[in-house]
Amino acid sequence: MSDLPDSSPYDNLHAAIEAAGIGTWDFNPLSGSLRWSDRCKELFGLPADAPIDYSVFLAGLHPDDRAKTDAVVQQALQPTGTGEYDIEYRTIGLQDGKLRRVRATGHAVFDEARTRAVRFVGTVMDVTQRYQQAQDYQAVIEYIPQMVWLTDPAGYHTFFNQRWTDYTGYTLAQSQGTEMWNNLLHPDDRARAQQVWGRSLQTGEDYEIEYRFKGVDGAYRWFLGLAKPIRDEQGEITRWFGTCTDIHDQKLAEAQLRSSEERYHMASLATNDAIWDWNLQTNSVSWNDAIFRLYGYTRAEVEATSQWWYEHIHPADASRVVDGIHRVIDNGHTMWQDEYRYRRADGSYAYVHDRGYVSHGEDGRPIRMIGAMQDVTEQRQIQRALRERDEEFASLADNMAQLAWMAKPDGYIYWYNQQWYDYTGTTLAEMQGQGWKKVHHPDHLARVAATVDAAWDLGKAWELTFPLRGRNGAYRWFLTRAVPVHNEQGKLVRWLGTNTDVTEQKQLQEQLERAYSDLEAKIVFRTLDLEHQVQELRRRLGE
Repeated sequence: MSDLPDSSPYDNLHAAIEAAGIGTWDFNPLSGSLRWSDRCKELFGLPADAPIDYSVFLAGLHPDDRAKTDAVVQQALQPTGTGEYDIEYRTIGLQDGKLRRVRATGHAVFDEARTRAVRFVGTVMDVTQRYQQAQDYQAVIEYIPQMVWLTDPAGYHTFFNQRWTDYTGYTLAQSQGTEMWNNLLHPDDRARAQQVWGRSLQTGEDYEIEYRFKGVDGAYRWFLGLAKPIRDEQGEITRWFGTCTDIHDQKLAEAQLRSSEERYHMASLATNDAIWDWNLQTNSVSWNDAIFRLYGYTRAEVEATSQWWYEHIHPADASRVVDGIHRVIDNGHTMWQDEYRYRRADGSYAYVHDRGYVSHGEDGRPIRMIGAMQDVTEQRQIQRALRERDEEFASLADNMAQLAWMAKPDGYIYWYNQQWYDYTGTTLAEMQGQGWKKVHHPDHLARVAATVDAAWDLGKAWELTFPLRGRNGAYRWFLTRAVPVHNEQGKLVRWLGTNTDVTEQKQLQEQLERAYSDLEAKIVFRTLDLEHQVQELRRRLGE
C-alpha cells in the first residue's frame, strides 16, 4: 500500500486514535496483506517493527478463542452479511506472554456488485481492566457472607446469590417469584414473615425480621432478614435489596437463656452475661463476676445501687433506657429488654442487649427484677460492616458502566439499572414493557423493533447497534446485547441485556473510513491525471 502524504487527514486521525489508546488495523482479503498500528501490535505483545499477517493474528489469540474469533471474521467478510465485526477475545503476548482482554470492532467494504469483500478495517481496545472490575463486582455479590436477594417493587424475587443456592439447594430459576422463599420458611414463621414483608411493601419501610429457613439437608437455621428499598430520583421504589444473615448460634443461646428464665423465674440469658439482681424495695443491685470480667471493673468500683448502673449508660441512651424499664415495672409487666451503649472501665462503650424479669409479690407489687446484660459489640460491628458492604453493592449496581435491563421471555422489560434512568431521564413506569421505544431514534426504530421482535421468538442471543436519546435530547450510539436465561429444564425464563456506549468508537471508525476513502480518491484522480498526460505526450510524439 502506498505511503501516506505528510500532514494528511489520516496522520491526524491516526495520532488522535493512538492518543486514545485505541489500535487500528486494515486487512485486504484479496491480497492477504494486514496492517496494524503500533497500539494494535502492543496489545498482542509485539514491538512496533514486528511483521504482521493473519496467521500472526490468530497465533496471538488465546487458544480457546481462536476458532470462535476466526469464525466471526469470516462471517463479517461474507457478502450476504452485514459486514459488521464486534467481538471480545483474549490475547497472549507473542513476545511478552502477557494475557490481555481485547474488544475488536470492524467493518468490511465490498465491491460494487457485493460479490466479495475488498477491504476490512477496524479498531481494537484494551478492556482488561473493565473485565476485572466486572469480575470483582460479581465476586462481591457471590462471596459476601450473607444470602443476597433482589425483588421488584411488588416483592417478586428476581435474584439470589450463590450462597442461597448452596444453602437451600434451589437454583435461581426455582427460587424466583413470590412463594419459594416463603415455602422454605419454618411453618411457625410463615404467617408472621408474610405480614412483616407485606407491611414493608405497602409502606416502603425497611424490612427486618428473624425467621428460620430450611437448608438443603432439611434442617432449619435462624436468619436475620434485612431489606431496604432502592428508589429512583422521584422517590419511587424500583426494587428491594435484601440479605439473610445466619444468627442460628445466637438464637440457640437465646433459647437456652429463655429456658433458664422459665426454670428459675428469672431473666438470665447466659452464664457469660453480666447477671444483675435488683431489689426494688431497697434499690440495691448485685452483679455476678461477669461485670468485672467483661467490662473491666474492680469490685471496689462497682456500687450496689441502680444509680451506678444508670450513670454508666451512654448519655444519648440513658433517658430512653431508664424510662423503658420503669414503664415495665410501673405497669405490672414482667419482661423488659433493650439495647444501649454501656461504659467500660477504660472509658470505651460496649453495645449491650439487656433483658430483665420482674417478680411480683402476692399483692401484685413488683419486688425484684433479675436480668442479664449481654455484650453484643462484635455482632453490631459485624452488622455495621454488612450494611457498609450492602451500600457498596448498591453503589456498584447503580454505577456500572453499562445500561442494563431484564425482560420476561416475551420481551416485556421489567427492570433497568440506575445508569439507564440517569442517561435517559425516564422512570420505570415510562420504560417498562415496550416503553424503551420512546428513547429510540425514529430513523432506526422500525429496523430495531423488527429485529428485536423476531429475536424474542427465536430465543437466541442477539445484538444490535443503534442510537438512544439521552435526557438532554441528544442521541448516542449503543451496542446492545441480549442473552436468554434458561432454567434447568431448558425453558426460557428471562432475558438479560446491556447497552454499551460506543459513540466515540463509532465516530473514530467512521472518521477512519472517510480518511481512507479520501486517500483512495486522491490516488485515483492522480492516476487519471497521469494517464491523461501520457496520452497527450504520445499524441505529440506521433505528430
